[in-house]
Amino acid sequence: MFPVNLLTASLAFVVYGSWAAYVNSEYGLEALLRAGLGQGLYAFFSTWLVTAAARTFLQKIGYNRKGLFISFLLTFCVMLAIPVTLHTLLRTRDVWEAILPGLIWGSVYILLVLRLSYQTDRDD
Repeated sequence: MFPVNLLTASLAFVVYGSWAAYVNSEYGLEALLRAGLGQGLYAFFSTWLVTAAARTFLQKIGYNRKGLFISFLLTFCVMLAIPVTLHTLLRTRDVWEAILPGLIWGSVYILLVLRLSYQTDRDD
């Protein structure tokens, strides 16, 4: 299984939460805190959720090119839906600017998880 630890999740909280806070700082302290905490908490928990989703989708769909592609798309949709919903509820003004770095790095992370799962789990 692909290991995920508290340090990685905490780092995600700090990096992505700080970015969301920064890009919303022009709207005042309340907006900065809502965006920063919302994105930071999402980044922390999404590490586990995205890993589980990618591995589960790949297991269910199959360890082949089609399975890798569809698993990536489905996991990306999960990764996208949660912060968009969260920031909509938090009334974040610059949602896309706040979540874009996480989507980019999250996509790389999904590919890494799928690749490692493909290499290790298909032989089990």
